[in-house]
Amino acid sequence: MQNGDVTLVIGAYSVAKDALTDILPHFQKEWKEKTGQTIRFQQSYEASGTQARAIAGGFEADVTLLAMEGDIGKLVKAGLVSKDWKQKPNKGMITRSIVVLGTREGNPLGIQDFTDLTNPGVKVLYPNPKTSGGAQWDINAIYGAGLKMSELRVIRTLLPRRIFSSKYIAT
Repeated sequence: MQNGDVTLVIGAYSVAKDALTDILPHFQKEWKEKTGQTIRFQQSYEASGTQARAIAGGFEADVTLLAMEGDIGKLVKAGLVSKDWKQKPNKGMITRSIVVLGTREGNPLGIQDFTDLTNPGVKVLYPNPKTSGGAQWDINAIYGAGLKMSELRVIRTLLPRRIFSSKYIAT
């Protein structure tokens, strides 16, 4: 490595890998043009909780991207992130995400929105929320869709209860 060149270690949750694979080469090019420095990345991708535990335990990441607030809390507890991280201008978020409904080819059951997931014959497959940050976002999206249905608590919680009932598949 030439004098002044930079290596950054990235420890991120696994879903970020595809995006960073596209973004980092552009960043490298722009950084080189602006500073004259070559920047290299050492990358580690794991489940968000696994990555947070690794960093809290001594993995020296310069940059981290984590899926869940609780995982950032592990880094706060370890003294690696400021307690006021959510008070910053972007409130700790660099992106906004959406949950996408995937169907079998041709969408034979005509799924258009979350309410369709409660129709007879529809089975929902989603990751285990105990181990997947993405699954926790799925739960939040379903709950949010329920909130839009009514101001009455009993109605707005009906959608999540029906989707997560025992007739649906969770893996």
